[in-house]
Amino acid sequence: MNGTHSPALQRRVILSSPLAVTVYVLCAIAFVVLAVAAHQANAFPGDVFITRQLQSIDSPIFDALMEAVTRIGFFVPSSIIVILCALGFAIARRPVEVLFILLTATGDGITELVKILVARPRPSSNVVNVFETLREYGFPSAHVTHYVIFYGFLFFLFWTLLPGSWLRTVALLVPVALMLLVGPSRIYLGAHWASDVLGAYLLGGLWLVILIEAYSTCKEKWTSRSGGKRMDASG
Repeated sequence: MNGTHSPALQRRVILSSPLAVTVYVLCAIAFVVLAVAAHQANAFPGDVFITRQLQSIDSPIFDALMEAVTRIGFFVPSSIIVILCALGFAIARRPVEVLFILLTATGDGITELVKILVARPRPSSNVVNVFETLREYGFPSAHVTHYVIFYGFLFFLFWTLLPGSWLRTVALLVPVALMLLVGPSRIYLGAHWASDVLGAYLLGGLWLVILIEAYSTCKEKWTSRSGGKRMDASG
């Protein structure tokens, strides 16, 4: 992972312009408004329609894809994936990356806290098809926030660290595909309303930006510190 992109890492900080900060603040406001509205309404206009439209797709392949995307997001498989990725970066001797891959789990804790505060019920089997009954609250979707934060951070690392090649292209496409598919998957399986998923994409994106900003700062300090030690050793 000693790619040609890492020297430009510090120039890739997301909140580097007034426009970017403005967009970030607007997204944060949108999430708060959505969360307050979700606390007051079990479903928004259009939620039932979107679910029924997705569930009207009659395809064994689509059904298998939607279920597979969801299955790897449950606690045990998702934890294994996080640990394996952290081990991979540990083997590559990238301690800062290991730390922040593990820190993506903080997003799961934030999601659970928001779920408790909003206390929105999940879709009812009386209204749409529910493939698996879950006890937790529905807003926001924990699957979606986890995918956006974890796979979004992996995408950022692959983009900045891997050299240009077909392998890098594949490594970039996989997390993007998972992030895009997990939302429809949760709606299709009747686990969440579309508004739960929208809120999760917003929350996940907001926390992902914070992690990337923090990572960039820590990486810069680590690189400077390591460079200074090498100079002292050669002096």
